[in-house]
Order: sequence, then C-alpha cells, then structure tokens
Amino acid sequence: MVQQLLHHMDSDPVWTSSSSATVTESSTSLNEGQTLTITVNTTNVDDGLVLYWTVDQHTGSINISDFNAYSGTVTITNSTGTITIDISEDATTEGEEKFAVKLYTEEEYTNNVANTNVITINDTSNTIPTYDFRVTQSGSNTAVTSMNESSNGLLKLDTTNVADPTVFYWEIDTLSSSETADFSATTGQITVSGGSGVYAFTVIGDNTTEGNESFLFRLYSDSNRTTQVAVTNTITIQDTSTTPVTTVSGQQEWTTAGTHTFTVPSNVYSICVVCVGGGGGGSNGNNFNAGSGGGLGWKNNIAVSPSQQYTITVGAAGQGNSSGGTDGGDSIFPGGVSGLCRGYGGDGNDGSGGGYIGDGGGNGGRYVTYGGGGGAGGYSGNGGGGDNTGTVTGGGGGGGAANGLTGGGAGGGGVGLQGEGTSGQNYQGGTWNVTTYGATMYGGGGGSGGSNGGNGIAPTFNNGYSGVVAGLAGGGYGGGGGGCNGNGAWGTCQGSNGAGGAVRIIWGPNRAFPSTNTSDV
Repeated sequence: MVQQLLHHMDSDPVWTSSSSATVTESSTSLNEGQTLTITVNTTNVDDGLVLYWTVDQHTGSINISDFNAYSGTVTITNSTGTITIDISEDATTEGEEKFAVKLYTEEEYTNNVANTNVITINDTSNTIPTYDFRVTQSGSNTAVTSMNESSNGLLKLDTTNVADPTVFYWEIDTLSSSETADFSATTGQITVSGGSGVYAFTVIGDNTTEGNESFLFRLYSDSNRTTQVAVTNTITIQDTSTTPVTTVSGQQEWTTAGTHTFTVPSNVYSICVVCVGGGGGGSNGNNFNAGSGGGLGWKNNIAVSPSQQYTITVGAAGQGNSSGGTDGGDSIFPGGVSGLCRGYGGDGNDGSGGGYIGDGGGNGGRYVTYGGGGGAGGYSGNGGGGDNTGTVTGGGGGGGAANGLTGGGAGGGGVGLQGEGTSGQNYQGGTWNVTTYGATMYGGGGGSGGSNGGNGIAPTFNNGYSGVVAGLAGGGYGGGGGGCNGNGAWGTCQGSNGAGGAVRIIWGPNRAFPSTNTSDV
C-alpha cells in the first residue's frame, strides 16, 4: 500500500527548473462587456499541472467588480491551457482602466513565470455623474440656508455614476462681508466612497457685531480648482455676537514729551485717537536751515476693554543748535514699533515734514533754507512749507516766513487737538521772503486751533546791522522751528526749537475724527 502511494506521488506533475511558460492575450484593448482569452504555452511540463493566475492592476480604479473573476487556475494539457476572463459592463463613467494578468506556479503567488502585456479596458458607459452638494447639520440630510456663529456644519456630497474612490476639492466663496477668518478651514477635500463623502467644518464665533454674512461652497474635480462640478446654496451666518457699546463720553490728552499710561475708563469699549509728531529744530549754522513740521495721524473705532492699559508716547520738540537742528519725536498710540496711530516728527535742520499712520491725517510742511519753519500736518491735508510751497488744507498749520537779508526765519504754525478746523495761513498772510529792514517776519498760522509760529522783526541797518537775528519757535503742536545765520556778521543768534507733539483720545456715542463731535464734552 505504501509503495502504491509513493508511486502515485512520484507521478504528480510538478514545475521543474527546466520548465517554462509564455502567455498570449487575445487583445490588448477591450470594451466593457467583452471577453479576454489568454493562451498559456509551456515546455517541459507534464499534463495535469495546475498553474495560478491573478489580475495585476495598473490604474487605481481597477477592482474586483471589473471582472467575472479576479484570479483562478489553469490546467495544462498537451503543453497548453486557456484562461477566460469576462470584462464587466457597468453604468459608471470611470474612464479608461489598465491591467495585466500574471501567472504563478503556486497559489501563494510568489513564483511568477509569465505575464501578459498591459491590457486596456475602454469605458463604454455613457452615464452622466450627478452631484448632490449641500451643507447640513449633524444628524440631518436636509440642506440648511443659515447657521449661527460658533456652530458646526457638515459638507455632504452624494453622487451617482462616480467611481470609488474619487477625490473632489472644495473651497469657500465668501460672499457679502464674510471673511476667511470666519471659518475653521476655507479649502479641503472630500473623498467619495460608496457614492458619498462628508467634511465637518465650523463657523467661528467672535465678539464683533458685524451683521449677518453669507457664503457658499464650490466643488471641483481637480486640485487646481478650475473645473467646477457643483455648488451649494447660499448660507447666511446669523450674527450672534453681543459687542458691548460705549454709552459714556469723555476725552484725555497728553502734551508732555515722554511715555505715559492710558487706563480705559469704565463702560468704554471703543476709542478714537489723534497723534501729532514734534516739530523739527532749526539750525544756527551758516546754512540757517529751518525745522520741518510734525505729521498728524488719527485712528477711529479702536476696540478696547475697561481697565485695559495702553502705553502712549508723546514726541519731543526738535532742538535748535549750531550743527543742525534735531528731529522732532514721534507720537504713538499704542506706544511701540509702529502703533495704530502715529504722527512722525519733523526733520530738523533740513528734510521732509513728518508723515503719519492711521485712518487719515496729513504730512508736516518742509523746511526752507532761508529760515522759515514748516507747519504741522492737518487732519485731511498737509501743513504749509516754510519755502512758500504747498497749499495748507485739512486744518494744517502754515509755514513761517523767511528772512532774505540775514537768514533769521519765523516758526511754522502748529495744529490743535480738538478735531479738524480752519487751516492756518502760510506766514499768516504776510510776506514770505522778508527783504525790508525792520519789517515783521510772520510765523505760520496755527491750524485747527493750534498756535501760530513765532513772529520776529528783520534787523535794521544803520552803518551796520542791529538787532538779534534769531530763529523763532514753532507753534504748538508740531510746528517746525525757524533757522538763523549764526556766523556773527549780524549779531549772535540761535536756531529755534520746534514745538512738541501731543496725543488725544476721545470716546462716546457718535464721536470720531476728523470732526464729528471731537470737541471736549
């Protein structure tokens, strides 16, 4: 009995080192619904040998449902065998698919002995995909038309005739006044499996009363988001924020150079600020250049909380000296690198007027070589130049007069803190370049309630000049100082200081710069 069993085992066909196989497919391109025939030819193989085959996918969309069989066996007779595979015909538009068939000697699929060429399945389905793209809430499939702030939503996609898995790409289209900051994400992906996909998102809440906003989602078939396939209905964000409202009115100002602290009063949640930079100082060197005016900037509706503290920087006046006047200091709220509101100081000795940061404001007027100081910037226009340049607008200060005889200049006009008013005149309507001995040199007119620049008298001449030829101070706030010629030919003189800067804060209903109820209450 044992001898018979051993004889039977010795007679089973086996694959040996001298065996080989080739496979030939009936076609390398088939339509859905057609049959693929693969012929297996072998050498040095006994009849009855069983070989094993399986599909090898070459595109990610190939799966078991595309064939009547995804793997199987073939028995060799007279050195040959046949594999028959039916290509499934479906109604899903999935595009062209590619695969090959691999042949193995054992069912573990480790010893690969032959492969077909790559075979293409042509997609002959003519169905059109459909997309139901909508926003719902958890536990519901019904599309919503509105959501509250701080609420969660589900972006749902139900499809027909779309292969598994397919990735789609969405983005939020912010309509009305909605912003990207209102959402947990503004772009993303949805992967369809079993005809459906979902993405969870959040409408972010805030404390700003901004009114209702609206948005929608757009769906694309490509990652570059150029081919749109669906869009949701428009969804309204219901504004549920309850921003506190300021009901009390008041103001506070700082006019001393240096650093100060502002503590927000009780029941105050929004403030408006104006910042004026210091005026530049004039020179008493031979170039007798004057100082430029400081810039003015204002910023409205700055959100604050009661008892909150802020640092305030008030710019110093530029100083007159013999080597060239120094620059005026910057006035800043809140004190820091740039601030929300900033009036830059005017250049000393020569250079431009100070600029500004804020919702609005004006640049300071520039210096003049013959000694007239620049005016401070206005609330909606620039200060006047000491060189008779620039029409003063927006409540700015005017430029000071110059002395063409000896180079002693008048100061530039300053600007007030009570909001935009009448603009100051350059050299107060007098003569710009004073060339008459004993005539008055007028400082620039103050704008919006600011101080005039300093006036002076041109020296007299009686067998030589008499009288001190001094630069004259800039007007507050932010006026540039006048220059002078200090070479001794016309008497001792001193380039003058500019005017210091200032910061003023107001709060209360219906108050805003440049001129809405900005006076003290």
